[in-house]
Amino acid sequence: MERSGVSRYLQYLETKGLVKKTGDFGSAYRYSLTALGREHRETPYPNDTKPDPYRAEREALGTLYRILLPENVEGLRVRRRIREQ
Repeated sequence: MERSGVSRYLQYLETKGLVKKTGDFGSAYRYSLTALGREHRETPYPNDTKPDPYRAEREALGTLYRILLPENVEGLRVRRRIREQ
């Protein structure tokens, strides 16, 4: 994982009160768990609200697979379904 991703995740944990900055060691920071962090048993993940840029392409490809694989590719029915899509 890249360093900026780790620092963003640590900042997220710090805002939730699960870790706290306890000092630094040269250019590195030291973190420790808080009482809330010790009680919290599941890994907290930040909300990932980034849109998926390839969703439409994946859905179109999945539709083509469902049309082409089970049937005869040369058939008129397949050609008509592809044109409709």
